[in-house]
Formats: sequence, C-alpha cells, structure tokens
Amino acid sequence: MIRQARTRMAAPEARRAEESRREFFRGLARWASSLAIAAAGWLVLAPRGRAARRETCTGAGICSRCGSLEGCGLPQALSLKAARSTR
Repeated sequence: MIRQARTRMAAPEARRAEESRREFFRGLARWASSLAIAAAGWLVLAPRGRAARRETCTGAGICSRCGSLEGCGLPQALSLKAARSTR
C-alpha cells in the first residue's frame, strides 16, 4: 500500500523529469543542427588560399622572362623560383 502511494506521488515528478530530458535533447539537436548548417556555410563560402585569389599568368607561361615572377604564386613560377634558389 505504501509503495503504491509513493509511485502515485512520484508519477508527476517522473513526467517532469522525462519532459526535462526531452527538452534537453531537443535543444541539443537544435544546437547541433545549427552548428552543422554554420559549418557547411563556412565550407562553401570560405576562401581557399591561392584559388581564391585566382591568379592568372601574364607572361604567356614563360616565367623566366616575366616581370611578376617574384610575387607570383602559380605552380610553374614556384618551381622556377625553387630551381633558381638551389643553384
């Protein structure tokens, strides 16, 4: 009889605890989805180093005669600069 009384009284508390857990997990899911959307947006919109600058060759691919060689970041110019520095 005493056990039945305890369970009857504890039922509203259990419901509140269950609702509290549900709210916690709902909030957690909201924050996780917001974080995922923000991360996806950052990945789409973030600049990507040299690709973001969109360098183009102004020397017709002949780096040794180009006046912009020192500031150029294109792969062909970088390899020429590396080759010149090892001499």
